[in-house]
Amino acid sequence: MGLLDLTCEKIMVQQAVEYNAQLNHPSEYKECRETRAAEYDNFDYSAIKKTFEKTHLKKNLLGRVKYIVPTPLRRILLKIRYYKHGS
Repeated sequence: MGLLDLTCEKIMVQQAVEYNAQLNHPSEYKECRETRAAEYDNFDYSAIKKTFEKTHLKKNLLGRVKYIVPTPLRRILLKIRYYKHGS
């Protein structure tokens, strides 16, 4: 049987819900979803991209720094950070 060979089986909805995490615990509705939908209707791509980059700048930079700093140094910095805040 190949990777793309599928077999379909009819089951009850309750059985599908039992094993589907998205159906058991759906994503929470957030207010920003309406804002994003309105942006897609009212603005062009460059304006949406600029807004996204501005709102996610800190997260993006922290993600990049995480991979630039060597792991042993990152561990030391985290220990120092949590030692200072823990005492």
